[in-house]
Amino acid sequence: MQDVFLALGRGLIKVLISLLVGAGAGLLTLGIAGHDKPDLWQRPGPQPEVLLGVGVGLLTAGVLMAVLFLFSRRRPSEANRLSPGPGREEHRPE
Repeated sequence: MQDVFLALGRGLIKVLISLLVGAGAGLLTLGIAGHDKPDLWQRPGPQPEVLLGVGVGLLTAGVLMAVLFLFSRRRPSEANRLSPGPGREEHRPE
């Protein structure tokens, strides 16, 4: 049962990373496209610089989550470090 919850949690984290990176890239694209158009300053709605800033923030958050997610899987868990492996014998003080 623990494996099911672990797989579900990893899947949700991957979906969250995808949403952050996708939304960040989209807002970054809108901000860059509207940055050179001066008539957007007179229109109602968010200004391109705001879209650019939020897009960069979301993109950075998604990339950092992906990096931390990948590095956490390379480190062995605490239970694996404490338990003896198949080739190792347990050391018992006498």
